[in-house]
Amino acid sequence: MQRIKDVGFVPRDTFERYVITAVNENKLKNFIFDNYHLWTYELLRRLLKTILTLEPVKRKLAKRQLQSRFLNAITRSKEYSHPELKNND
Repeated sequence: MQRIKDVGFVPRDTFERYVITAVNENKLKNFIFDNYHLWTYELLRRLLKTILTLEPVKRKLAKRQLQSRFLNAITRSKEYSHPELKNND
């Protein structure tokens, strides 16, 4: 057996897998607003970071599903003000 050179996308953790699945199934709004009382600032930061680090096509799908002016503005700029939202891969 030989190792495949180009490994496909692998989510970092379960939270990222849930967000990507919600984006793919067009249920990101449901994912956020169904259990809004469970959301903390840390989870919201992780959600934003996950959306901002998605590949461009999936990020556009997420923006279209949420229809958020805030998300539109923050994805237009190249530099994010909060250090936890920066892509530090």
